[in-house]
Amino acid sequence: MENNTSNVTELLRHGIAAAQSGRTEEARQTLLRATELDERNEQSWLWLSGVVELLSDRRVCLENVLAINPDHAPAQAGLRWLDQRAPPSPPTAAPELCPRCASPLFQTSEVSEGDIGSKIA
Repeated sequence: MENNTSNVTELLRHGIAAAQSGRTEEARQTLLRATELDERNEQSWLWLSGVVELLSDRRVCLENVLAINPDHAPAQAGLRWLDQRAPPSPPTAAPELCPRCASPLFQTSEVSEGDIGSKIA
């Protein structure tokens, strides 16, 4: 187990140095390897969150940090930042109302006259 811990420590050190030097792909691969060797290493997950390409992957990394340490302030801040960047939900259209009784009208799909027979049969 000692050897595994020293490997993770060395990978983490190397990954951080690569990230700080702008060698993103090298950092990503190195830190990913560190998380594979020790999936409970919050620092590996935190640094990996800074070098992954997709925001969804960044979210997973930060959530992993918080699964290990729920009080990890930088991971909490990172998730808040991601939540602010999330695109707003599209507005839902209000249902069309019946002009007589004001109840919602059912939506119908466009069906050509030739299709009606096949829909009934």
